[in-house]
Amino acid sequence: MKLTQYPLFQKLSLVRNKSSHVSKKIKELKKLLPYLLAVVFITSGLLTACASSQPLTKKTSKQAASKKATKTTTIAAIGDGSIEDVRASFRSGNFNRVLQLTKGNPDPNFKYYRGATFFAMMGYKHRFPAKKLIQYRDQAIALLTEVINETEDGELMNRARLWLGVSYDVSYPQRSYKIRALKWLKAVEKDADHREKFYNEAVLYQGDVYARIGNYIKAREYYRKLANSPYPNDIVYDHANRRFSSVNKATKDAYARLKLYLDGTHPDYKPVKDL
Repeated sequence: MKLTQYPLFQKLSLVRNKSSHVSKKIKELKKLLPYLLAVVFITSGLLTACASSQPLTKKTSKQAASKKATKTTTIAAIGDGSIEDVRASFRSGNFNRVLQLTKGNPDPNFKYYRGATFFAMMGYKHRFPAKKLIQYRDQAIALLTEVINETEDGELMNRARLWLGVSYDVSYPQRSYKIRALKWLKAVEKDADHREKFYNEAVLYQGDVYARIGNYIKAREYYRKLANSPYPNDIVYDHANRRFSSVNKATKDAYARLKLYLDGTHPDYKPVKDL
């Protein structure tokens, strides 16, 4: 009897034939796979585009309209020469534009920003020669003084008083100018509402002036007054550190500076004096 006639051999041959047929089919499918995937991706892409084409068009139109409106608003706010234009230019640090817009304008609001700009430019000592800085100082003091004498707006007056006081303090080392600085800062403290940041800043700056002239007892008194503010989270401009801080943070920094004065290690340290 031949080997191929045995039932077991016949079954094995049948399995081998089927396996060969399956392998052949798999090879054929592998060849077709890239084409099948391409069809799937193209089909899904078309379906997605069809399903989302209308919303996408609307969204794009809205974005374009919003962008156009924003651009128009910006031009209206920044390019019309109004006091809002001046204020925005000042806050963005575009001092040349502020000086251009405020030149020759007798309105106290415009004069204030012109004076404040000259004061701000005094801080760029590395950019301007000494003669220029002196001119900026004199112009800042003259303009802020004019605002105080001309305006009937209480808030504007207090802003001008505040920065006039700081201008005298930072521009002159002489004691007589420190007294002038205190005069204007005390006027703000007396006149401003306790919730206004001008009030808190006036209190803070008086403490700083007293510390610089060596009256550390008075400096502590004003820092303590700031520490007892019922609005510790209100924002003030900490001029000594050139940054905005909460009343609470500005007070802590002020006490730290005072400790350096008392230790005799602060660069502006002076022997104790009374004022």
